Amino acid sequence: MDQTFLNLLAEVKDFQRPHELQPAANSELITTLLQRTATILAYSPPAFYLELLQITDGIARNGIQVYGSHTQRIQGIARESFIQGLVEANVIWREFAPNNDYIFFAESGSDLYQHNLQTNRFEVADRVGRTVFNTFATVEALFETIFNHMLDRYSDDTEEAE
Repeated sequence: MDQTFLNLLAEVKDFQRPHELQPAANSELITTLLQRTATILAYSPPAFYLELLQITDGIARNGIQVYGSHTQRIQGIARESFIQGLVEANVIWREFAPNNDYIFFAESGSDLYQHNLQTNRFEVADRVGRTVFNTFATVEALFETIFNHMLDRYSDDTEEAE
């Protein structure tokens, strides 16, 4: 993983207490995720996302949740809260047929962070109206935006150069 992302993750980790980055996913969890995404979602997660899971198996920070390899209790906090798994979250999202054209990697109360399977672009969209605010050519650019949003850094850019 690029040092830029490692630096952003370090900032996210130190942004709030308690730390809500989850422990790393082991190879068994990654293998199971790959099998489940292929079988249930007909999707192969990008290598960058799989690398991220090997550092932290999901993140709940500043109102944004990055899905993990499976649904799990958030470690390190007293209240009972959960991070959704990628497959579990997308199965729920796909209960509404138009969402079948997307893979969702993360969500907040107002935004969805998604892979548009029709355009093969990565997007930040309004959760309710589904207006797309940002589009990116790569998953790395999407996750850079997610991490910056976790740090309360928002940009007015509407299109990322390819």
